[in-house]
Amino acid sequence: MNILVVGSNEVLLTTLEGILKGLFPGAVITRAADPLMAGKCAFHNKVDLLLAEIEMRRMNGVQLIRFVRQEQPAVRAYLMGSADALRGLPPHIQSETAGLIPFPLTAAAVEAALKDATAKGKEE
Repeated sequence: MNILVVGSNEVLLTTLEGILKGLFPGAVITRAADPLMAGKCAFHNKVDLLLAEIEMRRMNGVQLIRFVRQEQPAVRAYLMGSADALRGLPPHIQSETAGLIPFPLTAAAVEAALKDATAKGKEE
């Protein structure tokens, strides 16, 4: 399984990478602080699971998900952000994601949000 994690904060990326390593042993996890570089990575590499922060500079999480889906329509994509930012998303944008993951990130919250992907990742 190939996982792409995109966020504007190094602490966020480190925390999320640690949680994902526990949930998906053996997965290849790629981190990116720049959404444009993440899009380039997804253009050149298969991505099974994408976790993107909603509020980033240059390109927000929704724009990144749409960009990646142009090349990889089957990617499971999740948005992360503050409860207020996620709550304010219009329904049509929420429907473009497999789920929403609120901050602060905890292993339990990430696992609950990714429950379908977690089950699939453990089978592989």
